[in-house]
Amino acid sequence: MMNATRIQKISRSPQELESALAELLVDHANGVISAGKMLRELRRSFFGVTQERFAQAIKISRRTLVQIEKDDYDSVALGTLNRAFRPFGMTWGVVPLSNRVVIKEMMRAIQDAKA
Repeated sequence: MMNATRIQKISRSPQELESALAELLVDHANGVISAGKMLRELRRSFFGVTQERFAQAIKISRRTLVQIEKDDYDSVALGTLNRAFRPFGMTWGVVPLSNRVVIKEMMRAIQDAKA
């Protein structure tokens, strides 16, 4: 019997998932997509689960996940934000501007290599 809070990856190749992550990171670095909307897309793309299932799996309330996905972080603890992004190899924090440039360049190189 499967644990109700267990998350399973949907059937996409690792390359497809990496590409989706790279595109979202570039969009976020360019200010096209907010962190909350990025988390929503990651949850759907990587795991294909509802907010309820994802929240249970990372041990936060659905209400808190909704707040994060709506970019309402005022009452959300830093540890909770980190728990939400951890399944994607990310943490909540500040990326210095110089690192954003490096990230953008790296993402472009990855995209060019696929073309």
